[in-house]
Amino acid sequence: MRTGSMTTARANHTATLLNGGLVLITGGRGQNNAEQSAELYDPATGTFTPTGSMAWVRESHTATLLPSGQVLVVTGTGECDAQLYDPNIGTFSPAGSLDDCRGMQTATLLANGKVLIAGGYYEKWDFSGDQTTWTDNFPTEVQLYYPSAGVFTITGPLSGGRIYHTATRLANGKVLVAGGQTYYYDHAASEIVYSHLSSCEIYDPNKGTFSTASPLMTARENHTAALLQNDKVLIVGGSGSVPAAAELYDPAEGAFVPTAFLKTHRESHTATLLANGQVLIAGGYATIGSWAPLASAEIYDPTSETFVPPAPSLPGPRDAGIRDGGVDASLPSLVVDSATDSGDSGNDARSATLDAPSYLPIDANSQ
Repeated sequence: MRTGSMTTARANHTATLLNGGLVLITGGRGQNNAEQSAELYDPATGTFTPTGSMAWVRESHTATLLPSGQVLVVTGTGECDAQLYDPNIGTFSPAGSLDDCRGMQTATLLANGKVLIAGGYYEKWDFSGDQTTWTDNFPTEVQLYYPSAGVFTITGPLSGGRIYHTATRLANGKVLVAGGQTYYYDHAASEIVYSHLSSCEIYDPNKGTFSTASPLMTARENHTAALLQNDKVLIVGGSGSVPAAAELYDPAEGAFVPTAFLKTHRESHTATLLANGQVLIAGGYATIGSWAPLASAEIYDPTSETFVPPAPSLPGPRDAGIRDGGVDASLPSLVVDSATDSGDSGNDARSATLDAPSYLPIDANSQ
């Protein structure tokens, strides 16, 4: 069913479920520029209202709900700082800075309450010569945020930098970093050279180190990773060599195994674990034919390891504008429209939909 529109059109923003049931929307790319505004969605009334603004504009950032109930907002394209949102007073305050101004990183809440910041990208510009040049940087340095002290410290590092990856906290407390992309600008050829990644790494918070994990069966970026109730990780979609092939990571075996194929090839979609253990795969961009936004959705059933017939379609196409937010799978999912192209065309992407999973079976065996 339809719900109210956001107060500001935005893409590449975040949406984080707060402890009180409200959803915090921060930043993103607006109609012309990046946004520093934030707003709150109230599922009881179906409306969005403005809340305090961040100190700086940001997009492609992360927003992580801390055990304290505050939300840690980290960097974003062109920004080095972090902010804390306090839902009790509706304002943001400084929360330290990273050593670099990265965006497109992941932020994973660890079992000890710290936040792992991994991957991302930033540009390093050189204005010293006759011609301005830049270097693409994919930092391997990983940082930990300590909520008790309000500071970032160095951990890791990753063996290789990456963007458009996933970072999933496993049931054993470790973090699986999977896939992604790197690229560089070939100045001689005047072109960007892209590389899809199959490499994976495991972060051990007890040791503060990464170790090499078994690679993905298919190199991919802009995919999703969902921790299932059986402690396996479902890797779905993305752009790569076989984008419709989903796979499962089994922590007990330390390896990926194939599972079902998506009904529709997609990337930049969302994957939400539902209360019955199934996974809702929604929206994204088509990776076969025209790169068009999708309104379709489908369900992964971990019992049969299949994608069951597509769920009822969303009212309109959308990509993964919601990032790094907590979701209570027992409640309807708030799906917030992201811009249906690059986010720079000025399209009004403010509408939202409550995606109530009432059509789902009570259990996986009732299909």
